[in-house]
Amino acid sequence: MAVFRTVAEAISALDAPPFYRRASIELTGQPADPHRARRWLADLGATWGFDSHIELVEDAVLVASELVENAVRHAPGAGRLRVELRAARLSIAVIDGSPNPPILVPASVATIHGGRGIAVVDAIARAWGHSPHPDGGKVVWAVLAVG
Repeated sequence: MAVFRTVAEAISALDAPPFYRRASIELTGQPADPHRARRWLADLGATWGFDSHIELVEDAVLVASELVENAVRHAPGAGRLRVELRAARLSIAVIDGSPNPPILVPASVATIHGGRGIAVVDAIARAWGHSPHPDGGKVVWAVLAVG
């Protein structure tokens, strides 16, 4: 919640546009993409001033890495990683070429056969899901709470 020193400051803030930032990178569909995504998102956290929110940056890096890893493993070709910061939410989305939805594998099965990616996302994110992309494939997204 924003706090203002005077009523005049509060009233002038009503006309200000809401806080919003967005960034994205293209993915190649290659095994190096998760590493690139982690490095890019860590740098983005510093650029956006999240130095004092190290846990948020670590969670965002982990979620993005898992979503990108799933795209590399299960979707053909290139894609995109998009991050949006809006008010108290950080949204992370991966667009890939596969129409198949992600599957949340029970922890007991995931530990035996791999497949922990979506379980990690489910444990960290406030919400997550997927939807078809207009150009084909899908968007898998996750939302993290910001401070």
